[in-house]
Amino acid sequence: MTTRALGRTGIRVPPIGLGCMQFSGPGMMSAFFPPLPQPQVDQIVKTALDGGITWFDTAEMYGGGNSERSLSKGLTHAGIAPGDVTVATKWSPLARTAKSVERTIGDRLAALDPFPVDLHQIHMGYGSFSPVRSEVHAMARLVEAGKIRAVGVSNFSARQMEIAHAALAEHGLPLATNQVQVNLLHRYVETNWLITHYGDTVVAIPGASKPHHAEKAAASMRVALRPEETQRLTDLSTAVTS
Repeated sequence: MTTRALGRTGIRVPPIGLGCMQFSGPGMMSAFFPPLPQPQVDQIVKTALDGGITWFDTAEMYGGGNSERSLSKGLTHAGIAPGDVTVATKWSPLARTAKSVERTIGDRLAALDPFPVDLHQIHMGYGSFSPVRSEVHAMARLVEAGKIRAVGVSNFSARQMEIAHAALAEHGLPLATNQVQVNLLHRYVETNWLITHYGDTVVAIPGASKPHHAEKAAASMRVALRPEETQRLTDLSTAVTS
């Protein structure tokens, strides 16, 4: 299967991953996603793996680590060993300082155990008591300490990405990703179809609350739209969102 590079990190992933917000469990997220029992999570993860999905995106904010723990169990129950898949998670900056990045990495590693953090991302570019630059430097120190493999961001503006890129460059590290919402009806990021319209620089991470959702997401990697079909979708989405 054709894979795509995550920036200049050396990490390669298929064009479709699995977003794990739906694994959050009880709590704030349950207003949007009903809690899933672990056997159902196991089935979703196994279905994704069977379809060729080998990378998974979760976050500290998704149930306070519950999503990470559920994902780890799902991968383990599927017989996956550390290194067989790529795992991304995110640090929440809300009402915290940059010191929290290094202070909480042990919690992330414990929640995902035995799987390493291949990509650690700053969940958003606002809400912290520290500047973005300090947060990124803290992330870089985690790479240097061998605790994570690469640094990314999420929901960052172009200017915040420039700051993050410059800070990482001081450590000789690349900025791996900027995870943002973008789809046919939400193209505000362009003021940055999905896995073909932007060439090979974009990978998609749809979520799944049922196994057939993961099955259909994985199956999309075997579909190639003709240029005229892609352009037709672009024209329609532009008309709707403009």
